[in-house]
Amino acid sequence: MASRKSERLSIVSAVMPLRGLVMRMTLIFLLFAVGATVIYVRSNEEHVSMLRAEVMDIVTKVVDVLSLPVRGVIAVKESIFDAVNVYTENEFLRRQNQRLIHMQSMATQLAVENAKLRGLLNFVPEPELQFVTARVIMEVSNSLGRAAMVNAGSRDGLEKGQIVVNDKGLVGRILEVGDTSSRVLLITDINSRVPVISSITEERGILTGNNLDNPLMKHIPIATQMEAGETITTSGDGEYYPSGLPVGTVKEMREKEAVIQPFVNVGKLEYVNIIQFKHTRLTPKADKAKKPAAKSDTVKEAPKTEPTKTETPKTETKKASAPTAHVPSDAPVTTPPPAPIDTPAPAAAH
Repeated sequence: MASRKSERLSIVSAVMPLRGLVMRMTLIFLLFAVGATVIYVRSNEEHVSMLRAEVMDIVTKVVDVLSLPVRGVIAVKESIFDAVNVYTENEFLRRQNQRLIHMQSMATQLAVENAKLRGLLNFVPEPELQFVTARVIMEVSNSLGRAAMVNAGSRDGLEKGQIVVNDKGLVGRILEVGDTSSRVLLITDINSRVPVISSITEERGILTGNNLDNPLMKHIPIATQMEAGETITTSGDGEYYPSGLPVGTVKEMREKEAVIQPFVNVGKLEYVNIIQFKHTRLTPKADKAKKPAAKSDTVKEAPKTEPTKTETPKTETKKASAPTAHVPSDAPVTTPPPAPIDTPAPAAAH
């Protein structure tokens, strides 16, 4: 036994140096191979890129072939789900189509009835509102006011007081108009006043700006039944704003006032529409301004028509000389004195 152990130890001691030599040679070979590969890649980049592209093509084709069964299973699964969804959607659309047909018939009947009632009431429909689209080029938001500048002015048909809206609701009204730009007074400005009405309780009030993000609806009854979430629109009172423009919702109820959350975020305006709405309250002033001028014209023209009346007394003098034809020829002819002509006094100017 002792001899065998000594033989094994002698063999191991003889192999260990050889094993170390092999490991050293292998490490040197690997380092040489890596260096050669780096040198080859640096010197032949075009060939390497071509080789890489070919490898990618081969790998892609292999993956594509291997994924065919998987894609087939997925396609079958999707077709089954699509068939179920199509059947369900078809049933839903069929029921919805029946409801829409019923609603269309009811709408047609209501339209006919509405037309008859309007004819009986001599109803005058409101004219369609015209508008101009403009881009907001600047916004002014501070403790003194809330305003915005748009790139449209008088040459585009804009006038002071016209209403400004966007796709969400009321923005404000035109405050100043230039040739190519205008200033918009926003509904959150402290000088803004808009007559509004609630959609459910029909409570009327005045939307008052406070230079904050949430204007206040004031002048509402104390015993109001308005609640949070109720929609607020323009009422059309005063005829400065058209009725029905969406403004916002009730955020909070207070005593004699309500906090309103506007639909429009006035701090992030891009494009707006300016409604060419005529203020009927402003038209009587123009008519009154024209009336004094009409009176002054009639005063100047009155004296021109009076001299035509002085021609009538001339015909009376001819009639007074007619009796001289009956006097005998032997008698001396005596001509009576001419009758005095009454000349009317000129009319006094009023």
